Amino acid sequence: MRSLALSLLLGPTLALCASSDEWKSRSIYQILTDRFALADGSSPSCDTSERKYRGGTFSGIVNKLDYIQNMGFDAIWISPVVQNVEGDGCKRVLIDNTTYASPYTQLISSILDYPTYFAVFEAFTSTSGNVFRFAETAQQTQKQYKDPFAIGSFIENHDQPREQGYQGVSDPDNREALWLSGYNTENKPLLTHVTKLNAARKAAISSNPDFLSTKAIFHVQQSSSSSTHGLAISKPPLLTLLTNGGEGDSSTGWTVPGNDDNEEGGGGVFEGGETLVDAFTCKEVTVKSDEVLR
Repeated sequence: MRSLALSLLLGPTLALCASSDEWKSRSIYQILTDRFALADGSSPSCDTSERKYRGGTFSGIVNKLDYIQNMGFDAIWISPVVQNVEGDGCKRVLIDNTTYASPYTQLISSILDYPTYFAVFEAFTSTSGNVFRFAETAQQTQKQYKDPFAIGSFIENHDQPREQGYQGVSDPDNREALWLSGYNTENKPLLTHVTKLNAARKAAISSNPDFLSTKAIFHVQQSSSSSTHGLAISKPPLLTLLTNGGEGDSSTGWTVPGNDDNEEGGGGVFEGGETLVDAFTCKEVTVKSDEVLR
């Protein structure tokens, strides 16, 4: 009877666990539970320098799920509300070396992709950033990780500015209470940007059954001054154009992969004369026959 009771108890619990393939399609919102929301909806002051618990709860999170879902997220990553254990324990693979990180992917289904994160940070925090290194690192992850499509990519966390315009900096200043923002969604550029990114990703998944298992193709772009500021990334049906040339930079000409390309990861997807739509501005651009955007 005890075995049967245990089986009945565990059955529904196990059924709620998503598989690695199911997680691949999800956008995950990371929550510092103690600083996200209080159960009673109040907004007390929060002096991060005191390094004290402020009372955020799981109930508070439940009450604010609409805020998260409206940004396009469909999963949350919650931190414990109990005191963390000091000393050695499970650690993030916090390193910028793909060769060092890749063996961990042989042992566990997923890790946070810090090598790519550090490469992105280096490439786009100044106009002299190394865009080529970012492309090289991303290509290495596609080759070296056991399942590169199950790896956790991230663009912000509690160590960086977040959707409400908080400044991040370092511990403990990066632990501001989100309730002080009032969960306002108006005039929040980063929040709007993330929402549009999630929408574009969901649309791509919906339109291409192979999107989640398609490797990206990277094309480093040369500017008119022969410096490297731009990077075109093709992952059908999305084409991502990135530049560290600064706001208003027009020196980079964009060459996109055409159907005759034969690069690792797949051929091109854009025909001459094809119209592409900017996911952020809805502006239309046309692919010339020589695969140059105009």
